[in-house]
Amino acid sequence: MAGDEIVQIYIGYNGSQVDRPVKDLKAFARVTLQPCETKTISFEVKASDLAYYNTEKKAWETEEIEYLLYAGPSSRAEDLLKATFNISGE
Repeated sequence: MAGDEIVQIYIGYNGSQVDRPVKDLKAFARVTLQPCETKTISFEVKASDLAYYNTEKKAWETEEIEYLLYAGPSSRAEDLLKATFNISGE
């Protein structure tokens, strides 16, 4: 039977020097699927989407840490696909 699904992208911050959410919702999309249909969904998460506001420096900063990427229909750990990535100043 046809149905809708909400695909959600969360980011985790492994080794952050500041308090950050365990899973930070960054993007989502509603997808309508027909019976037996599959779709590929793409999201763009920019480095600026990972920044936090440093109150001491009064500026936005992006940490050079390991980021955790979660994708799935909810934030429940058992529902999520997981990957890691890093960013650098280069």
